[in-house]
This record gives sequence, structure tokens and C-alpha cells, in this order.
Amino acid sequence: GNLALFLQKAADNGLFVNLRLGPYISGEWAYGGLPVWLNQVPGINYRAYNVPWMTRMRKFITDMVDYTRPYLATNGGPIIIAQIENEYPGGDQRYVDWCGQVVDDLALSIPWIMCNGASANNTIETCNSCNCVDDGWVSGHLRSRPHQPMMFTENEGWFQTWGLANTIRTPQDLAYSVAEWFAAGGSYHSYYMWFGGNNYGLTSGAITTMYADDCPLHADGTPNEPKYSHLAQLQSIIIKYAHVMLSCNNVTGISLPWWDGSGWARGTQQWAYDYKDATSGEEIIFITSQATQSVKTQYNHVNITLAAWSVQIFDSNFNLLYDTATISNKIIVNNTKVVPVISSLSFRSWSEPLRQPHPIVHDRAIPTVAHAGPLEQLNFTNRRDCYIKRKEGRKK
Repeated sequence: GNLALFLQKAADNGLFVNLRLGPYISGEWAYGGLPVWLNQVPGINYRAYNVPWMTRMRKFITDMVDYTRPYLATNGGPIIIAQIENEYPGGDQRYVDWCGQVVDDLALSIPWIMCNGASANNTIETCNSCNCVDDGWVSGHLRSRPHQPMMFTENEGWFQTWGLANTIRTPQDLAYSVAEWFAAGGSYHSYYMWFGGNNYGLTSGAITTMYADDCPLHADGTPNEPKYSHLAQLQSIIIKYAHVMLSCNNVTGISLPWWDGSGWARGTQQWAYDYKDATSGEEIIFITSQATQSVKTQYNHVNITLAAWSVQIFDSNFNLLYDTATISNKIIVNNTKVVPVISSLSFRSWSEPLRQPHPIVHDRAIPTVAHAGPLEQLNFTNRRDCYIKRKEGRKK
């Protein structure tokens, strides 16, 4: 793809970019996005404190930074964050520290992340999850890295795999995780994905052409309703009150009582996060519930009924702005468009030419190799060929 064009389009549309350079990116790409020819580098050990690997990784990162430098925020561009490595499971602290040194050497004056795994001291640790509050990541981050902002780099739906049913995440659940994240003080949030897009060719293994069709935007670009509009409404509220939230420091949750049927009991699943601008008096209040069933709670002498796993957002007059559990009846759900095929379809076939000279099998030249045991396909073909036909033989 044309990365420069993508970055320019982001800038033209007022979008910020987290440039996740890797070079290992996972992302359901074959080899995690790494070129197969790396297998041919003598002595290489991927993602480790290994000179052959680090030499090539540093060159790639440096080349990509040089290529994208005009688009850095420090140069007026859209790139506000960059990432080195991706979801590194740990086990080689020298390699992690070396990643941090590469970041320092580049001196870009923008934050760097390593994303949901081991991270160097000069990079920001981030969360990839379906809910970074309920799964304990936020509380752990505040204990271990209180000086760092909280960044949610992948709020996950899931990708589609051949032969399996589509993965569905309800609009209510996704909205709950987003609203609760910002309530708890999250400073950055990214949907994975907002637009699932498509995979073509052989880059993505067992993933279907539609990478993740349950996203707010379908793989064909049409809105996935009611998810698209339900989340767009939430994002609009976050944007509207962002200046209020940014004016507050260290807002912590206030534990709320819940009605147990006979009286108010103090619990640990209902919380209030109250953001108020001391200058303007503007206010946004998040009331959250982690309970698995509907509950009644109370804040500032106001009774509130919350659905299971939900967040309600109020303004300074305690007008309800948004409820993650309630889908607006104004959203048009049936927005499917059927596009008729005007002209008849035609199909063509193509035969891949095979190189000579090789033994002729069924009138075609087939490369053959004799080996005592099975060969690993990618190492053997360098991904120049898609198929290997194996034939066992015996010594005479």
C-alpha cells in the first residue's frame, strides 16, 4: 500500500495516527508481517537480543522513520505516537531494553509504545483487551506505572476465520467498555477494528477475505447498525466534554451503594466518576456498574437503575446524556443495500508458468527435491511458491 498517501489522507481528515512499526506486527499476517527471506539470514533468532535480527530490525525502523518523518506531529503531521515491537511476551530483557535504546537514538520527540506486553522503561505500556477496567489492567497499571498515561490500543472484536461462525460483540458491550475506560481516566482509545476491511492474496493464513465484519463499519464500508450509530453517539459525547475531563487530575471512582431489596448496601461494583471544570463549572458524570444483573444505586441523593454491565453518563444538571445499555429507536437498523448486477459475469483462468529445466510430470515442468525428511515449506520456498506436493519414496 501507499503509506504516504494514507498518512496524507489522515491529515486531510483531521485524524491522528499511531504508527505501529513493529516490524513484527502479528495482525493475523503470515509470519506476523515479517518477510520470509529473513529465514535465510545465518544465525538469526527472531525478536531476541540477536545481532542478525537487531541489525535488520534497526535498519527497518530507521528507514521507516526517515520515510514518515514529514508526517510526524513535530513537523505538523498526524503521527502523534509510534510503536516498536508488538505484544512482546517477555523472556529477553536485554532485547526489551535494546528496543528502548533504538527509540532513544531516533529522538523523535513523540511518545513510543511497545503495546500490551513487556516494555522498556522509556516506552508506554498499553492494554489490548475487551475491557481494560474489568480485567484488572487499569488497577495494575496505576500501581506499577502511575507516571504513565493509560492507553487502550486494541479494544477487540475479533477476526473471521474460515469455517467458523462470525464473531459477534454487542453494541451495548462495546459501548460499556469504552465509556468505562474513559470514566476510569483512560487517555487514549482505539477500536480494533472500527473498519475491518478486507484481506487479499495469501498474506493472512486462515482469515477470511472479510477480516472483521462485525466492526462498526462492514467490510464493504457500509455502517453496521445499530453498532455504528450507538458508538458514534458515545464518541460525540466524549469529544464534547474532553476539555472538562482534561481539566481534572486524578479523578478516582467513588464506590456507590446498591439496593439489596431491604436497604442500601455498600458494594464494590457500582462507581461514580465525577469530572468538573473548576473554571467553567461544566461537569460530566459517569455512573458505572460491573454487576451481572440490573441494580439500583444512588449518587448525590438521586436513585439510578443500571442494566447489567453498563454505564450511564450525566451532565451537571443530572440530565441523562447516554446509556450504554439502551439503543436509540431512531437508529435505522435495516440499511442493507442490494446492488443488482447489470451485466453478465465472465470468468477467466490463468495457469502459472513453471521454470525449466525440470522433470516433466503430466506434461508440465515440476521442480523436485529429494530429501531424507519433510522440509518446512516457507523455509524451502521463501514463499515464492504456494504449494508443495510431497511424495514418499523408499531406498532401493
